[in-house]
Amino acid sequence: MELNLTIFVQIGNFFIGFFLIKNFLLKPAIQFLQEEDRKKDDLSKDISDQEALLDAKVEKKKNRWTKCQEYFRDSCPKPLEKKVFALDDERKEPVAAEISSAEVEQLAQHVKKALIERVEYVRK
Repeated sequence: MELNLTIFVQIGNFFIGFFLIKNFLLKPAIQFLQEEDRKKDDLSKDISDQEALLDAKVEKKKNRWTKCQEYFRDSCPKPLEKKVFALDDERKEPVAAEISSAEVEQLAQHVKKALIERVEYVRK
């Protein structure tokens, strides 16, 4: 078996080419891909953090809204349907008086008319 010098030159060329490709082409490409993966992981972490923050804010707003609804429900005056309290001139104490639904309707119309007149006066 005869070995030719050409085979040793080809083996040398192969290792030189392998060294050049590995160090100057593959290494920067691998570093670039790893850096991109790191950036992607960082962005994913930032997104999940922002989503958690958003969920916390939504829950906080929901709790505030519930508290406001409860406060309004508790502090809202209860409507009087059949009784109106008036002051008796002699006793200066509230007295319950029965009113009919027709009287309630008439009072509502009177208040509506008065409000419309006041609003028109303000617009002028």
